[in-house]
Amino acid sequence: MSRPILKGIQPHYILHKTLARQFKVDRFLSALPLSAWPDFTKVVDTHVLHHNKHLKSGQETFDTLVASFQIISIKKSFPALSSYFSQVLAYYMEKKKEFVDTYDHKVEKHKCEMALSSEMVEKVMMNLKKESLGLHEKYLRGDILTDSESKRLSTSFSSIINTIECSDTEQIPIAKEDWHMFCQAIKEKYTIHKKKLSKKIIENWYLIAKLAENTKSLEKSRQLLEVILVKERNDYCKKMYKIFEFILDLYEENEFMFKEGNEEKLTEQDYMSAIWSPLLKKIHHLHGKSIRLKTQARTGKTNYRFVVDVGNKQVDLGVGEAIRRLDDYPGKLVREGKDVVDRFLQTCSQGSPDQSSSFILQTAGLCGKLSSVQLIQPQVYAAVSHFTVDIPPNILCLAPFIDTLRILMTMTQKMECMAQKILISHEYGQPKTSNNYKSWSAQTFYFPKTHKSTRKPTLVLK
Repeated sequence: MSRPILKGIQPHYILHKTLARQFKVDRFLSALPLSAWPDFTKVVDTHVLHHNKHLKSGQETFDTLVASFQIISIKKSFPALSSYFSQVLAYYMEKKKEFVDTYDHKVEKHKCEMALSSEMVEKVMMNLKKESLGLHEKYLRGDILTDSESKRLSTSFSSIINTIECSDTEQIPIAKEDWHMFCQAIKEKYTIHKKKLSKKIIENWYLIAKLAENTKSLEKSRQLLEVILVKERNDYCKKMYKIFEFILDLYEENEFMFKEGNEEKLTEQDYMSAIWSPLLKKIHHLHGKSIRLKTQARTGKTNYRFVVDVGNKQVDLGVGEAIRRLDDYPGKLVREGKDVVDRFLQTCSQGSPDQSSSFILQTAGLCGKLSSVQLIQPQVYAAVSHFTVDIPPNILCLAPFIDTLRILMTMTQKMECMAQKILISHEYGQPKTSNNYKSWSAQTFYFPKTHKSTRKPTLVLK
């Protein structure tokens, strides 16, 4: 059906409130000019704005509007209005699904915006810090805090809202429903999409993986990859196929690590040095040569950092750790991620809140989790979970490796962008004082271990 046409009445005419009461129709009909009613986007945006906290579903709103259109369409004493709203009624009935879907989508978006309002963020942060003050007093009395309490204390005092593990009922700072809405809004706002690869590249990987699965060997897969490389003319595709070749090498050269039952014989350092570090370096080289990976082995885990060399200094772009078991609440890693955000703001004159984030990668064996720390308001940060990053345990299930590759490429590409901004600022000698967002940084609070011999902190928090 074609859009309704106005005849005998001005397009900018708005139904008067007195007339709306006389007709006994929804008062919202007095909010828009007649010409706007066929425009679902304008109608929905205005309706959501008017009703704000008292929003209904798309179906309920549709029924209310249609009922009002029906009433006006039979008012024969107002022929121009009656004729126009008869057309509007027919138009809405034909496009009912489009209207309902548009409305429901807008309502969800509006709820997310409300959940992330400055008032809500302040309320969440205030409640978290109140809980942490109680935990700090408990510690000062000599009580030993649990691991979870210690992490919550440190992250809250560091002005970090942790949304990585929303189901942790111990740390919900507001009403449960509002908290889950807040976490969902954070995740939606800071959603990261996997790197897009061409259909040809993905299909070729699936062929390689299928051959390995069917033959239980990599020989045929290598032969196919050689043929693909010979025929390929695109430089980027060639680089991708070289990474595919590298992945096959990983499985052949580290056969012991992929053999079932050998997990207990391997350490975090083994997985890091043989699998994760070479893979990450290979992906870094695909997007540039600015990023460097630094590792440091410690008891029980291996820490690593993604850095860019600036003059005689190093600036962190992201942090990670290889541990025995993935942690749902990586407190120290989250705080280190916050420090990366702060240093980016202080180092890069082009830094801004929208660009200020850092990745934190946690790996355990062949599994991993990618999260980030985002600066969401002045001196308020949020830790956000993004993807699980898994390396297939054997050559019989190689297909999912392409998703892991896309995730790591996304991380690398964003860090390379950060590195270039930092290098440009350094190269052109732009003064750090030109960055208006340095004051957005908050102090990081590293809480000591909670055993009896630990010296109590002298820091007095206001």
